[in-house]
Amino acid sequence: YAAANAFLDALAAHRQAQGLPAQSLAWGLWGGGMAGELSQADLDRMNSTGVHALTPEEGLELFDTVGTLPAPALVPIRLDLKALRSAGEELPALFKGLVRVTKRRTARSKADPSALRGRLAALEPADREEALLALVLEHTARVLGHASVDAIAPERDFLEAGVDSLSAMELRGALNSALGLDLPPMAVFDSKTPAGLARELVEALDRFDDTAPAAGAPGGRTAQGDEDTVTGLFRRTVLEGQTTKAFGLLRAVADLRPTFDSHRELAAPLRPVRLADGPARPRLICLGTPMATGGTHQHARLASHFRDVRPVTSLPSPGFERGENLPASVGALTSALAHAALEAAEGEPFVLFGYSSGGLLAYGTAACLERELGTPAAGVVLVDTYVVTQEAGGGMQAQVFEQMSAALVERDSQYGLFDSAGLSAMRAYFDLLPLFSLDAVDTPVLFVGAERSFLADAADDSWKARPWNAGHTYRSVPSDHFTIVEEEAGQTARTVQEWLSGVL
Repeated sequence: YAAANAFLDALAAHRQAQGLPAQSLAWGLWGGGMAGELSQADLDRMNSTGVHALTPEEGLELFDTVGTLPAPALVPIRLDLKALRSAGEELPALFKGLVRVTKRRTARSKADPSALRGRLAALEPADREEALLALVLEHTARVLGHASVDAIAPERDFLEAGVDSLSAMELRGALNSALGLDLPPMAVFDSKTPAGLARELVEALDRFDDTAPAAGAPGGRTAQGDEDTVTGLFRRTVLEGQTTKAFGLLRAVADLRPTFDSHRELAAPLRPVRLADGPARPRLICLGTPMATGGTHQHARLASHFRDVRPVTSLPSPGFERGENLPASVGALTSALAHAALEAAEGEPFVLFGYSSGGLLAYGTAACLERELGTPAAGVVLVDTYVVTQEAGGGMQAQVFEQMSAALVERDSQYGLFDSAGLSAMRAYFDLLPLFSLDAVDTPVLFVGAERSFLADAADDSWKARPWNAGHTYRSVPSDHFTIVEEEAGQTARTVQEWLSGVL
């Protein structure tokens, strides 16, 4: 979008310079179209920043207005100037020519982490944890767009409350800024709940050293020392275009890790995370993509569209956390996932959901439930799942593999999700994916495919993920491989919901 829109802006300016008609409009949010895929929490969060959705009537009125103006590039948008003024120093640079923020207001809005830490240190331990919980609840409500902290339950899982990767990053950043800490990238999801995160903050403050680098200062994840870690070497090698070498490094690390041959050998059971609830059945049980940036949080946006509709839970893939063993075979993996899915279903009918390569895990788990355990799932949903026939042997699959790896590194730069356990597990799973059987199952299968390519130079439809069995029901949605479970997850959710209502 950014590249295409920049081109349109430049084209309009170029044509006007030649005396030709042209105008490029960078529209703000409309109350339909792509905005129709946003949850209420997403809309509330955007409103709190001072950017509001246009009604169709307002949009059409602006469209008539801009045609009377000479500028080649305009931004028709609905802004709340009062909200923008209240942003203080956090006001985006784009809006600084529209509103004036006084120095007094800016100074008042600037927090002093050392003063807050001092006040917390003066409290009794129980009062300190209570104060930190209040801080967590305040910032959680803010990033989710709630008007009051009453909307956030201290013991409710962040994922169930609607926190996804983006809002988790915002929450971590807000707490780091308020307290002068440098919380680990996955601190929000690792702590599970606001109460758990408050306890983590107590421990972080106990460990705090005033001589340590502040959040975002040299010494963090992007410091020079990171280059000599497995994570740093992998990131750098991918960015240099040496994807094969990067995954060779990870294979060497994965080969050193212990494995399990049966679900009984797992050090701990795979614990499902509840993301949504509702009266409809069957339940939806999501299996994570075996990627370093995957995990139970990956399905948060999709699940937000099922709240008050049907139960949605997410299962982690074994081996991605420190101390966990890797699956020794496809059979060991699908057996572990099948037993975990049955436990998560609590005796009720359920449908397995798998996105991208997670679809292969869902399909293999469905086969295990059907053929080995005799307790088939009610259905399987595969979302833009590519058939993996070889590591990255050539042709379109090699192109997809390389560009997805680059996108993976870009996402890590945003969210900071990589560690050696996750990266080496991803490498081990890549070796297993070509071994999954694609034989037909009796379980009903829905295949949801993306209509837009995420590849930079796709000349035809060879990039598209397609069903590998004629018995699969195929539906497509106007999204790409990433937005299908992120910004445009609402379309995916509606497609799944229609299938569940009409077939099962």
